[in-house]
Amino acid sequence: MDQDPDLMDMDALSPRESLNLITDILQEAKERQEQNGIIYIFWGILVAGVSLAQFILQEMGMYHWIFLAYMIIPLGVVVNYFAFPRYRERGTANFIGQVVGVVWIFAAANMMILGFALYGELTKHLSPFIMILLGLALGASGYLLKVRILFYAGILANVVGLICFWVPLNYHPLTMAFVSMISVFLPGVILNRAFIARKHV
Repeated sequence: MDQDPDLMDMDALSPRESLNLITDILQEAKERQEQNGIIYIFWGILVAGVSLAQFILQEMGMYHWIFLAYMIIPLGVVVNYFAFPRYRERGTANFIGQVVGVVWIFAAANMMILGFALYGELTKHLSPFIMILLGLALGASGYLLKVRILFYAGILANVVGLICFWVPLNYHPLTMAFVSMISVFLPGVILNRAFIARKHV
């Protein structure tokens, strides 16, 4: 397995040089995450919109249209892939960035499988499980990158996901919309503002 070039010569460095190198790697990964703020904004709005659409449709008794609302999610994956090409340049990411990327790939894949393949099996437990997975991915990203807003957003999503097991099923879409806006959209705005501010320094 290839070793990260940033870590290859760690044994040859002094303790101070090693600490500086680790700090630089962490700072680079944090800056990349700030650039990804626009993706958090995109997904926060998209998932909140889909969730609100589901709630409105179910309140109107138009249950057969709800599945079509959820089909916006795969469309969002396609838009994400083609609209933000520079954020998927894996080869340029350092080790920490690659770990965070893998965490999100696993979390997103499991959320998609739960939502589309196992919906009938989970029924009233689907939203809580998805929010818990979201919380784990956000929390892990925040911890690895030392980005507090992501870490606390992950805790919030995880706690709300657990509470959601006792929330009436018809209010799950509103709960999901709340988590999307507070734990995904809002951190995205904060990260993006930090990135813009850093560019103008």
